[in-house]
Amino acid sequence: MKIAGVAVAGELASGEYHYFENGEPRNIVEPWAIALGAGGELLVSSQRRVADVGIVIAVEAALVGGRCRRAEISWRQNDIERLAQYRFQDGRLYELVCNGEVQTVEFGFDYFFPLMRVFTGPLLKNILRGGAAHVLVPWIKDPSREDLLLTADVSERAVEYVGRKQVNGAELDLLQYSGGQYEQAAQCLLATGAWLQSYTWQMSDDSIWEVRLASPLPEMVCPDFTVV
Repeated sequence: MKIAGVAVAGELASGEYHYFENGEPRNIVEPWAIALGAGGELLVSSQRRVADVGIVIAVEAALVGGRCRRAEISWRQNDIERLAQYRFQDGRLYELVCNGEVQTVEFGFDYFFPLMRVFTGPLLKNILRGGAAHVLVPWIKDPSREDLLLTADVSERAVEYVGRKQVNGAELDLLQYSGGQYEQAAQCLLATGAWLQSYTWQMSDDSIWEVRLASPLPEMVCPDFTVV
């Protein structure tokens, strides 16, 4: 098995997130896998497959010494293909290459969010400590802007603890997550080990979306790829 071309010693955890609109399943799936690299790195791979419009977003990231060291992100839709490579060192983004072009990086941030739901739990727990933080996210707000796809975007995000909630016999943490591209706050449920159980947000007046973990909860703690 290889992740981002790196040999891995074995898979540690895997699963899938499924998407729903107004309670109805949509043809969007987000599988992920976490593995131990042969060199001791923690590696994660995940894809968001939006079959109805032919979009596939793929992320492969590496964690070394408790910090994210690199992430490779691709966007594919019909004849559009974009690739971005993020490299981190000493708590900063020291190199960003988008479609072979080196981007100038002149801003700071607190955490890095590589788009996929598997990274959400640790990000929320980190932001919760201070209530708000500046988060670096690869830009995917408007796919028609090919020149901006996957470039670095920093926005302020806030997390508020709401309380505990019983779901199918399990005690989950209910959090409110705001900032970024959504006008209204999202409701998030975190399970033991900082795994995102569900994520619900209102896209418009008549459209409520939910992402749910559709696989068994892993026994391990979710690795934190949001700290660089």
